[in-house]
Amino acid sequence: MKSIRNCPDGSFELSSELPFSADLLFDWHTRRGTIHRLIPPWEPVSIKQAAPSISDGSKAEFLLGWPPFAISWLAEHYGVVQGRSFNDRQLHGPFASWEHSHNFIETGPNRSILQDVIKYRLPFHLLTKHLEPLAAYNRLKRMFNYRHGVTLSDLSAHSKYGNNPLKIAITGATGGIGSSLSSFLLSGNHQVLAVSRSTQPSTAQLASTNIHWDPDKEQFNSSALEGCDGVVHLAGASIAQGRWTAERKRKIIESRVQSTKTLANWIRSLNHPPKVLVCASAIGYYGSRGDEILEEQSSSGTGFLADVCRAWEAEIQALSNLGSRVVTLRIGTVLDPAHGALKALSIPFSLGLGGKIGSGNQWMSWISLPDLLRLFYHALTDDKMLGVVNAVSPEPVTNAAFTQSLSNAVNRPTLLPLPSIAARSLFGEIADELLLSSTRVIPSTALAGGFKFELAQIDDALAFLYGRKAIGQRY
Repeated sequence: MKSIRNCPDGSFELSSELPFSADLLFDWHTRRGTIHRLIPPWEPVSIKQAAPSISDGSKAEFLLGWPPFAISWLAEHYGVVQGRSFNDRQLHGPFASWEHSHNFIETGPNRSILQDVIKYRLPFHLLTKHLEPLAAYNRLKRMFNYRHGVTLSDLSAHSKYGNNPLKIAITGATGGIGSSLSSFLLSGNHQVLAVSRSTQPSTAQLASTNIHWDPDKEQFNSSALEGCDGVVHLAGASIAQGRWTAERKRKIIESRVQSTKTLANWIRSLNHPPKVLVCASAIGYYGSRGDEILEEQSSSGTGFLADVCRAWEAEIQALSNLGSRVVTLRIGTVLDPAHGALKALSIPFSLGLGGKIGSGNQWMSWISLPDLLRLFYHALTDDKMLGVVNAVSPEPVTNAAFTQSLSNAVNRPTLLPLPSIAARSLFGEIADELLLSSTRVIPSTALAGGFKFELAQIDDALAFLYGRKAIGQRY
């Protein structure tokens, strides 16, 4: 059950009845990582300083917009009633005023209403007061539809996979997937160790502990992983950053091979190795295969990415000799408006300048970020999951179908297709291996293992990721 109210006095209300107690909803909102989970991925918002707790007088600071023009937004909590409600108000920021009430209303056993009430004034209120409902309503509706959907999805996942706190180390924790997985696990009361080359990783305010390593020099703290229940291995240089020069190709391969070797040496030094290692690979393993349906047992293909994945997975296979259960996720195109391919496409598509690439007939195997996070969680907690798992939606689409779905999600036409020759001119070898490649992959192992995709259809996934679908419309 969901209700939305937009009032002419400059207030907005969204209520959703959820299958959780009011105490659990309140507690989840206070957990480390939850505020990161609730930021809509299409909004240019970053957390400068998270509140240390939900308590009267605690403060959080956000940055709105893109540097160097980002605006600081400082908010303060007040009126905290344990298990039932809390409020925050703007101390300074983009609004003339802003007050947000979070209410958790018990309606029955393990059933309650999550209610968000916003009271706001736009700048220059006397001039803009008649525009406030029109100007803010659609944006607030999208934002809080997304927030309520994440609340339902995350708490459902944490309930399904158990409430025993785990200690999980993540290499590559500062990347898009790594930082999202960190906040997801932390919101489930798990402990996260962020393993990074940086001595000041961007997850410093997020992870439970930060661990420095340098795989190139095989430098690491041999005791830092002691007692970990699992390790998620994501480290590797970006494949989409700049043209593939000979030097860039070398770095892409060596960063994956060397980091995996370093991880193996690290684990060998432990008295108690982790029970499970979940390692990232990619569907580039299969190469471009036209309309052929590809499953985990399908052969490897040709091309640079296939070479990268074979070398990478050979090192991952060696981890199987260390006594841990090893899962290799071959990840498809990850849909997340805040990172990766979808972030790059969001601006041209929002301007009406997007379009299909090449013929548009090439197959695209994709997965929404929410489903990918849940699949990592499944791999960490399900003792029966082992070996290679395709991390893709069960419904691959053509590039033309994806283009139309993204156009619908951002509510803009597609006016500027990108011919193959132009793609090759702009991006070089990347165009053939990423943009024009046709890879039609099915997640047979995940489906057989009982994993259920929440966002299996491309229209549903993009509509949710851009806040276009309400909570009750996607389940």
